Amino acid sequence: MRVHVIGLGGAGGRIVDRLVADHDEDRFLHGVNAFDTDAAALDALRSLGESRQYCFGD
Repeated sequence: MRVHVIGLGGAGGRIVDRLVADHDEDRFLHGVNAFDTDAAALDALRSLGESRQYCFGD
């Protein structure tokens, strides 16, 4: 099974970041993205690359 994980908001972004840190080489992670209105929260993500982070809203 392969999954695409989408993290929404601060908590969702941290969960996605942790999944990437623990399982980035695993084949089941087909795609991983984080979406947030808080750019600082996205900047705090250490394992998830900027190309997979999306800031939206004001």
